[in-house]
Amino acid sequence: MAGGHIMALACNLPWTAMETIDAFLAEQAQYAARHPVQLAPGAVALLARLKETGARITAYGGSTKAAIFDRYLAPVSEYFDADLPYIDMGHARPGMAEIHRQTATGAGELVFIDDLNRVAQVSKTLGCGFIGKPATLYQKQQMQASGVRFICKDLDEIDQTLLQALDQSMRLEHH
Repeated sequence: MAGGHIMALACNLPWTAMETIDAFLAEQAQYAARHPVQLAPGAVALLARLKETGARITAYGGSTKAAIFDRYLAPVSEYFDADLPYIDMGHARPGMAEIHRQTATGAGELVFIDDLNRVAQVSKTLGCGFIGKPATLYQKQQMQASGVRFICKDLDEIDQTLLQALDQSMRLEHH
């Protein structure tokens, strides 16, 4: 409801929070119908590279597993952790803290790959690694200003060399 209220104010709409949310969801559904969700180029190869390292891979998002993972990631589900393939962080903020709690990993063992600088900032606070794959120039600039060390233009850049450099930097930070 807070998001709907903020959107209505920011866009100067004469609607209630719920009317704004309903309009947003209707527009989002129309957009999704015109632009179907698909895996990013290089995603399957990246999942395979990560799986080869022995990493447990968990996807996350703001919707239920059925709405996201089962719908869009089922064809590549073999790459994801069998016990925890997806975490719905829609009602848990910040979501990275919820993921950290659910995965119960130690400091320096959890790495996020995301397009948002906010995830980078919270990851740093939690002592987690982060690889940025910004979708916009603004997010790239924000990541650079935040001191994000590992920023990629495409998923193919997340290779063994980058993963080893990230692992080394995380070891130095936690020892």
